[in-house]
Amino acid sequence: MPEKNKCDCEFCKLYKLRTQALETKDIEFVKKIMEKFSDMWLCVDEDLSYQNCILDGSWPGSVEILERSLKKAIEHSDSITTELKNKSVFIKNGFLEKRIKDLKKTIKILKKKNKKLNKFKRSDIIDI
Repeated sequence: MPEKNKCDCEFCKLYKLRTQALETKDIEFVKKIMEKFSDMWLCVDEDLSYQNCILDGSWPGSVEILERSLKKAIEHSDSITTELKNKSVFIKNGFLEKRIKDLKKTIKILKKKNKKLNKFKRSDIIDI
């Protein structure tokens, strides 16, 4: 029977395999799981070492990599700042206030029409 709220993310899959490996007596299964985890650990450790070397400047070309990353971060920050400025201009120009007033008027009109429609329906029902 399927479990409720069963997560299918990679972490949960691996955790389930780990639990199975700890509970089993099948040595071959345990070896496969250990190999999978050690491969993953080596990949993560390699990525971490690479990133640390870039940050501490010991990786060849680390200055260029960091400059490129900083340029992208600045561009991203600038685009967010521009977007926020545009939104504040949009608000300052009163567009939102005008739109809200229009919506309120529309709601009032619809309420009046609804009252008229409800009266008509009631009278129709009474006549029958």
